[in-house]
Amino acid sequence: MGSPQFNDLTARNDTVIAVQQRAGGPSSKMPTARTFDSFPTELTTFSSPIVLCNYFGDALGVFQKPQTEVSPSEKTLLADQIAGTSPQNVTCKVVNATR
Repeated sequence: MGSPQFNDLTARNDTVIAVQQRAGGPSSKMPTARTFDSFPTELTTFSSPIVLCNYFGDALGVFQKPQTEVSPSEKTLLADQIAGTSPQNVTCKVVNATR
């Protein structure tokens, strides 16, 4: 994706991206943090969702370590960049609460 802000955010190694294929096929619903419950080990460390997306009908979530500080503008930038990959097929929302 390439912006300096995006590269800085992911280079910190304090965020992960999880993609969960939807049971029953693609859905138009926005995922919740609970959608990713099939990743219990991985999301023990990265337990705070910061961006949730409907990515071509599947669930995509960006999670951070609880102690990581990601600013609201960084979250918005990330959501916008993910959604910008295919605006007709990808919608994202910024999450401000913890899991």
